Amino acid sequence: YGDFLAKNVKISLEGSEFDLYHRENFVRHFSSNLIGRQSVLNLIPSIIISLVYGIELGNIENIEGVKNRLTRRENDGYIILDDVYNSNILGVEYALEVLASHIGQKVIITPGLVELEKVKEIMCYKYAKLIDEVCDACILVSNGFTKQMSQDIKRCRVYIVKSFVEGFE
Repeated sequence: YGDFLAKNVKISLEGSEFDLYHRENFVRHFSSNLIGRQSVLNLIPSIIISLVYGIELGNIENIEGVKNRLTRRENDGYIILDDVYNSNILGVEYALEVLASHIGQKVIITPGLVELEKVKEIMCYKYAKLIDEVCDACILVSNGFTKQMSQDIKRCRVYIVKSFVEGFE
């Protein structure tokens, strides 16, 4: 972002925070309840524009995320990181980075990456390896690559189900 740089970026299930610098000079510390590295990347241009043009920034701490796009919710004592509409490997990396920040059991329910025709096999392998690094258990929703992904996951427990509903049971 030109002369601006985010440093000391912290990502967790509670939100994101970072220090904004302009030409190596500290500008301000920012925190937001938005989850994930992509949220920081999305906030920075708006912050820069507001600083450059003297626009009142307001309270970014309370900006709400888009439903099903790396949003946190709770159900029956479980923290659910809802990223249903994620369909690319970079988004998977960002979501698993957030999940890795959690202390406790980490379970992912996923059909894999289902809309990547030509590179699906390579991306599913990479996805499986990322899951294996972060998660304690993986619930795979059955599709054409479920068997391959389950074989590529070596460390965490793998369960194969027919639907997301079954995965939550």
